[in-house]
Amino acid sequence: MDLTGLGDAHRRLVLTLLQHGPLQRRDLAHRLGLSGGSITRLTKPLQERGLVVATAEQRNAAGRPAHTLDAVLPADTLLGVSVSTHTLRLVRTDLRARVLEDLSGPLASRHPEAVVERLALLVDRLAPAPTVGIGIGVSGIVHDGSTVVRSPFLRWADVPLAELVSQRLGHPCVVANDVAAVALAEAWFGLGLTTQSFLALTFGTGVGGAAVVRGEVQDAEAQGIGLLGHLPLIWPDGSVRRANVSLTDSALVTLARGYGSAATTADAVEAGADAGARRAAAEFAYACGALTGTGSAFLVPDAVVVLGERAGLVAAFADDFEAGIASVREAVAPPLAVTVRPHNRDVWARGAAVTALVRHVSGL
Repeated sequence: MDLTGLGDAHRRLVLTLLQHGPLQRRDLAHRLGLSGGSITRLTKPLQERGLVVATAEQRNAAGRPAHTLDAVLPADTLLGVSVSTHTLRLVRTDLRARVLEDLSGPLASRHPEAVVERLALLVDRLAPAPTVGIGIGVSGIVHDGSTVVRSPFLRWADVPLAELVSQRLGHPCVVANDVAAVALAEAWFGLGLTTQSFLALTFGTGVGGAAVVRGEVQDAEAQGIGLLGHLPLIWPDGSVRRANVSLTDSALVTLARGYGSAATTADAVEAGADAGARRAAAEFAYACGALTGTGSAFLVPDAVVVLGERAGLVAAFADDFEAGIASVREAVAPPLAVTVRPHNRDVWARGAAVTALVRHVSGL
């Protein structure tokens, strides 16, 4: 999609059509806060360049002509990469973030150059297709979409990852905190389509969160600091534990073993391997709910989305999760609309692809 020379208003229009299209002109004008005349002025050069198309004329409720506009999707694709401690996940998407291909491979080394080489091998296995950008999601603090300032899980500090990947693969690259990236994907192609604000929370290897308001991830660069994890939580037994210490997979296993469970993995605890595992899973879900309720008290979001390796546990122990929310929420407050996404690393890689999509179209 060649957007060379186009201004911000034109790019915003294309992004809006990619996200919501096809749209009637009046609906597009409403979403962009523009007049009908401005929409006509902006779409004319886009249509001339083959970036936007007006579909066949329709009739509205009053019987008047109503043209529908949509973005023209070229064969351009994006690559999204999720980097975890032991695995690389790679997806290729179209310009509406629909996954076309996906691959994964183990990481024998976490050294940045070794990770980039492993990524290059995965990319070589994809079918040939024009690529306009690469997005990479990592845990930790990312500066300016390019440098991984700190990633404790990967043991990285000040890694110029975008530059390394661009030099090796020959495509523009943007790097983002993985939670911020998946929240951006939800904003553009998930909950953000129907809500003005939402809170994205992740439970699993670690705990994280991102707030989205009117399509924008708030303080995206600060997400990797882990501020949410420092919140204290009151557990069912009345004890107070910090979120980033108690709401992790390793803490879940330790809790279950303390209750006499034979489970040695968080997956086994979630599956309810024995009575001790089920007790630990129920308390863990309660604490996840308490964190959800606490975070929501500050943002007051329209909705919450739960992701990560323990999203399935939250769904399986939904009553305990709801009890945790209720423990910190006024009874007269409206109920939280909570969506639980089944854990799938493709979701995280797709989030990284969306960061590349927004960078490509917005030109930022």
